[in-house]
Amino acid sequence: MRPAERACLIALLLIAATGFLHSGNSRQIRPPVKPIKDHEVWLQRSPTGDILRMRLAAAPFPDPRRTGGYSFDDVTYPADPHYVDSSVAVLIPTGFHSNGPVNLVFFFHGWNSSIDDVQSRFDLFRQFSQSRVQALLVLPELAWNAPDSYGGKLEREGGFARMVDELLDVLHTEGQIQAARVDSIILAGHSGAYRVIAQILRHGGCASKIGGVWLFDALYDLTDQYDAWIEHSTGRFVSVSASDGEETTDVNELIATLRDERVPLQIARDDPTRDWALRSRVLFLRSDSDHYGVVFDRDEFRRLLESSPVLVPAHRGARTPSADFFGHFLSPPSWRLMS
Repeated sequence: MRPAERACLIALLLIAATGFLHSGNSRQIRPPVKPIKDHEVWLQRSPTGDILRMRLAAAPFPDPRRTGGYSFDDVTYPADPHYVDSSVAVLIPTGFHSNGPVNLVFFFHGWNSSIDDVQSRFDLFRQFSQSRVQALLVLPELAWNAPDSYGGKLEREGGFARMVDELLDVLHTEGQIQAARVDSIILAGHSGAYRVIAQILRHGGCASKIGGVWLFDALYDLTDQYDAWIEHSTGRFVSVSASDGEETTDVNELIATLRDERVPLQIARDDPTRDWALRSRVLFLRSDSDHYGVVFDRDEFRRLLESSPVLVPAHRGARTPSADFFGHFLSPPSWRLMS
């Protein structure tokens, strides 16, 4: 190869690598778009751990109630592409070891969002890996980029339990966990996720396993379901309210109800220097961040993970994953189909 040709080739490779570096996370996480069979699993290596993406029959969508799409404010959102994606993404963080039943942390996105958008916008993978908890982060796709809180098949009796069972079977089959059994489950979500989480608490089928419910500016309705769970569960309930949030009425309603029932609760400002409040079983955090900042401005998600009594931290000597510029440059993120 002539020197000029070699220089041209190197320049092209540098441009391609730079494109990988500066492309949005939502593009990096989405696998090639193609028809795939149930349980085909795509794997992506990342500095925070292994990211698996799979299609589950028990995922929220497709669902019969949205086969004709959905209309909101005189705009129609057709089933394709908004209600056809059965994707579930799973982060297996660096340092995770499976030697028995596993802990699962679910994060449900809100309106006009997706699993790709929410993990990028809130830096979920980085927050999760830095918490060093021995758990897996699970992101199910809900209504894709639509103003809709409907939880699809997860709103049916036992629907959440069916998805958990199928997820564990796939992870076990792929050799990612040693036992297809769950220890504890955390349900977390942002904004419109309040509905699917409430439905899971009502009749999802995993009541004895749910050790925490964390709502990030996401208490807009169905407060009776959250009240019932708090009263009959020993798990931790946390509501983080935004400074510009529209959920104030529902938050105050739930607080008043709990006080009438004499349920001990804590109301505090979101202050990382005073994380003693995070030890409260029922906690209402008031943040000065906006609707989206309540998840990541002060690493709220990471701090809740680290303070969770049902998640066991990994060995503190373990390596903390970090984004390495040259590592990305030499080996840009890519998906491969697991055999």
